[in-house]
Amino acid sequence: MALRLSRKLNGPRRIDLGYGVAITVAPFTFAQFKEAEAAALRLSEEARTQADAALFEALDDEDLPPEAGDAVRGSFGQALLRILLVRHGTGWEGIEAEDGTPAPMTHATIGDLLDLFPGIAQVLSRDLMAPFHALVSEGNGSAPSQGTATPAG
Repeated sequence: MALRLSRKLNGPRRIDLGYGVAITVAPFTFAQFKEAEAAALRLSEEARTQADAALFEALDDEDLPPEAGDAVRGSFGQALLRILLVRHGTGWEGIEAEDGTPAPMTHATIGDLLDLFPGIAQVLSRDLMAPFHALVSEGNGSAPSQGTATPAG
């Protein structure tokens, strides 16, 4: 008998964010998730100020003040959400432009949503990436697809 965790990675997902807002996301693979992480890390490092970059280079990791790491983690998290939504987001509900019309899901409006509503960004981050964090904690980054046969038949 083969065991595996139950996941919903093979189809589109609808993530309810509260406040009448929901985002739909096309399926993406673990490899695509890791590619987005690498791109987000690169972008967050490029966004560091010269003073922060000099501080990172001058001090050992254990001597860095906590706020230096916090800024990088925050920038990384924001960049990762933007990348995943731009690449794999298929639509949203409950997001309106100033004139009351539904806002298009573009790079700019995704950025505005994440900047203006940090609570939504936090819930989105947790729910969008939860299946991948479960996959990593399971210890098998290449688990079989849900539709594949088991060794028993």
